[in-house]
Order: sequence, then C-alpha cells, then structure tokens
Amino acid sequence: MRKGWIWGLVVLIALAAIGMYVFRITEDEVVASRMLDFEQVEPDTEMIWNSKDDIRVFEYAVRFAKKNRGVVDISAPPYSFKLHGETYLLYALPKYDVVQFINAKASGTLYTVGKSSAKKLKALLTEADKIGFGVPTPGSKAYIGYE
Repeated sequence: MRKGWIWGLVVLIALAAIGMYVFRITEDEVVASRMLDFEQVEPDTEMIWNSKDDIRVFEYAVRFAKKNRGVVDISAPPYSFKLHGETYLLYALPKYDVVQFINAKASGTLYTVGKSSAKKLKALLTEADKIGFGVPTPGSKAYIGYE
C-alpha cells in the first residue's frame, strides 16, 4: 500500500516537471514587424510585446503548431516576428481564420497555428499594429490582391 502511494507521488512529480518544462516561457520580449518582401521589413512598423501573457501566445503558437506536409511555395508574408533568436514569417490577415508561419531559415516548411492561438495572435496584431492589421500600405508587395 505504501509503495503504491510513493510511486503515485513520484509519477505526479514527474508529470508536474514535464508540464512545467513544456509550458515554460523563456523569452523577455517578442518583436514583430510588417514585411514588404521576404527579406525587407516595412519601416516604422516594429511592434514589441513584453508581457509574459503576450509572449506566451507567440511561444505556444510556435511550440504547438501543426507542421504541414510537403514543400511550400508562398507569397511574401505580411508580418515577421523574432522569438528565441529565430525569425518567423507570419501569415495572418483579418479576412482569413487560418494563421500560418515559416521559420525564415527553413522556408520550405509551413506550420499552421491552432485556432485558439490564431485568434489570440490576430488580437495582439490588431491591438499593436499602428497602421491597421491587414490594411495595405502604399508600395507594400505583401498585400497585392488584398481587397
């Protein structure tokens, strides 16, 4: 009987440690920008989040995103963001429910963000984007065809 309680306690502690590792937040800030092209940031569009809750949205979006099969051939992204020293190209527009991203170093793989995280990401972008989330700007190649 006593061994059962001890094993149960060990398993509970191990699960708690795993949970703390998986759901940890290690960054102090996330920086996002509007993009004109794959490698060209639109001037004066930097958005910075310092709140742990806001950073958690980006961390969980990246950590728990679904990897899409195949190689991607996609247009320039509307946004990019930096997290853990990596740059991600973010495809988020108000007229679409789906939010996707590509790691800039491995641009052949597209990841789809879960619905809950996508909604939260779009809310953060809406709040922080001074120009207006999804609003085309003069000369922006990223928004060709946006209506």
